[in-house]
Amino acid sequence: MKKKFAALLASFALVLALPALAFAANSPSGTGSVSGTDPASGNTVVVSSPTGEVVIGSEGTGHIHVEYTATTAKNTPTLSSNQVLAGNIHVWTDAGYEYLVSASNPLTIVFNAGTEYAGKAGTVYVEHESGATETLSKTVASDGTVSCTITELSYYTLVVDKSTTGTASSSTSSTSPKTGVDMAGVAVATAAMAAAAGCVFFALRRKND
Repeated sequence: MKKKFAALLASFALVLALPALAFAANSPSGTGSVSGTDPASGNTVVVSSPTGEVVIGSEGTGHIHVEYTATTAKNTPTLSSNQVLAGNIHVWTDAGYEYLVSASNPLTIVFNAGTEYAGKAGTVYVEHESGATETLSKTVASDGTVSCTITELSYYTLVVDKSTTGTASSSTSSTSPKTGVDMAGVAVATAAMAAAAGCVFFALRRKND
């Protein structure tokens, strides 16, 4: 009877280690991210949202839509021989979900212009849904990317000037969406709980032998 009770306690202790594993397996995504190639430049553009609502075109159930389009922002100039179109997208939301792209829920756009343009000046031409336009001055990072944080629904067109020189900024390439979980911490907690369970098992077994 005592041995059965000891085995039961050990099994219960092992079960206590499972929440850490379940926590890792079912960690909240927290971020939605899509990647595609726009037909205007042939380069990939990654768009990420902290709401997890971003989708390509009309795919999926998200309410933030990213279109990889050949239609550039209307304020994009006629390109000179020193300029190249390096990225182009359109971002919109379903009606009633405009709040998903705002100062409190900004999107991150990462244009992959190419490492051959590292250190070159880039300009992002923006055409908002309202029709207003603006330009954002950027520098291509050492890994060939240009990153923007956006808070409005718009067309975004990246143009790189090949004639400019300068020091490339650090890498801005997009990483896998954050899960909000420190996996190292989860692993340590799981190992510690499993070790504790093992100690309970052997201690009880020794006591009952």
